[in-house]
Formats: sequence, C-alpha cells, structure tokens
Amino acid sequence: TYVQLGQARTFKRAIRGLVKCVAEQYAPGSALRVQVGHSHNPGGAAMLREQLERLFECTWLPVVALSPVLGAHTGPSMVGVAYAPQAAFADIP
Repeated sequence: TYVQLGQARTFKRAIRGLVKCVAEQYAPGSALRVQVGHSHNPGGAAMLREQLERLFECTWLPVVALSPVLGAHTGPSMVGVAYAPQAAFADIP
C-alpha cells in the first residue's frame, strides 16, 4: 500500500516533506531501517537518501527502482520512502 503525502510546488520541498514525515514519528539520530524507492528518478532518490542519512542512524538504506505502473497513480519521477525502527528487526543482522 502506498500513501501520497501530497503535492509540493518544488521537488526539493517534496523531499523535505518526506523527511519531515519520518521526523515526526522518530527523533533525529534514531536507528531506522529505511528503503528509498523511485520511478525513473535516481537523482531524486539519491537526494532523499542523503537527507535521511544525515538525520537518522540508518542501519539499512538501499535505493530501489519501483514499477513504472506506480506512475499511473503518482506521476513521473516519483520518489518514496519506507521505514521502521531497527528494534523491530532485532532478529535480522
């Protein structure tokens, strides 16, 4: 399931909005497992990854290409983030 956070006037604002969404749930420096996804936007995904890395202790942070089918719902150049506290994965190295 995906949830659209909203529409921002600029791509940089959209990235800040995604990071803010994570920061509203987890304090800066929290240990998180994070996955960044994109649809034909590796540069945008790298920008999002960099900002998340600066704010959190990301113990797992791959960037993956998502199905272009999502573009029908999100538009071109989509980026997104999935995240959970590292503690939820205590049994995974």
